[in-house]
Amino acid sequence: AQALYGTIAGTVVDNSGASVPGATLTVINEGTGLEVSAVSDDTGAYAIRNLQPGTYTLKASLQGFKEFVQTGIPVAQNDSSRVVATLGA
Repeated sequence: AQALYGTIAGTVVDNSGASVPGATLTVINEGTGLEVSAVSDDTGAYAIRNLQPGTYTLKASLQGFKEFVQTGIPVAQNDSSRVVATLGA
């Protein structure tokens, strides 16, 4: 079966490179405005699956940190884009 969707995955870290669990990650399809959210796990890892192909903005936030925003993330079907989200102090 061919996958028609893509994934944005990666880790959330702080300025020192330490993993940040419990951060909220939101991806927004820049073409449709569709938003999907996830939360980083105990190791700071996250994966947002079943995304329609397109271009996305990723936001990562956690209380006590500055929000991370990256735009222009490409998502292709049956492919995974990796993004490390660094939350500033």
